[in-house]
Amino acid sequence: MTELAESVMIGLIADGGDVPCPFDHDAPAPEKVNNQLVGNGGTLGDCMEAGTGTALYAPMKRKLRPVPYPEQADKEVKVGEHSYPVWCAAHHLIPAQASLKKATQLKRFMQKGSGANKLWSDIGYDVNGLENGVWLPGNYAVGGNGTGDWVGAPSAMDGDAEEGSVRRRAARRSASSTKLDGLRHEVDPANRKWLYVDKATRLVNAQFHDAHVDYNKFVLGVLNKIAASLKDKKKKNLDELACRQCAKREEKIAEYGIPPPFSLIKRLNGVSARMRGYLKGRRGHAVVFTSRWGKLIGKL
Repeated sequence: MTELAESVMIGLIADGGDVPCPFDHDAPAPEKVNNQLVGNGGTLGDCMEAGTGTALYAPMKRKLRPVPYPEQADKEVKVGEHSYPVWCAAHHLIPAQASLKKATQLKRFMQKGSGANKLWSDIGYDVNGLENGVWLPGNYAVGGNGTGDWVGAPSAMDGDAEEGSVRRRAARRSASSTKLDGLRHEVDPANRKWLYVDKATRLVNAQFHDAHVDYNKFVLGVLNKIAASLKDKKKKNLDELACRQCAKREEKIAEYGIPPPFSLIKRLNGVSARMRGYLKGRRGHAVVFTSRWGKLIGKL
């Protein structure tokens, strides 16, 4: 993807629609609500299976339809004459440590602060909520904690303690002749690693999960774009009092600080939904990838 194309995609994914004023106009005083911004794959997987969302702010909390572990991942895939298990892990669509943690400008619109130009409370966003998760296959089942057939490094985690989110199934160790050898990130019918990746992604209908520095960087760009738009809204609606409802709360703002943009939770969920659309579904349509394998598949 060219730099121009990436910039356009970031703008499209960050777009939150025409919201005249994102800052709260209802709460009479600071709410007692906290964010949960530390990513944990095990917690994410549990929330997906329990239907627990990203909103911790009471007026926005709702029960969601659970997203269970993919049933098809209980099946095995065949590479040559041999069968291999497939395990999935819960992946953060907005990575907590690798993207959100680095979005310092956006977090100013998410976290309670002190002094001038600070929020009077957190917005109540949980990065481990269901809306921010997707089940992705990796080489977990055939790596060192599984059958041991994958020759070389295991699938990398993204810094959000995702090892705990891998839903393990029974895995028997295979004979040495069945090892999944071959070069990493090479599409070749003789490459047993590629054959496993190809079959696993087709089985689960989702991208392969591995190290994804470019993905993290892309999402950070989206978050920074959102922060810039909120900064513009603050200048216009609060500093210049262009929003009549904010103008009515001028004394409270002077006393407590800036009313949180609770609607940002929905906007972040919108980002997650758009990213999920690239990681699941038909192959070859994605513009962002959770491994170099995915980028290669996109070129087929």
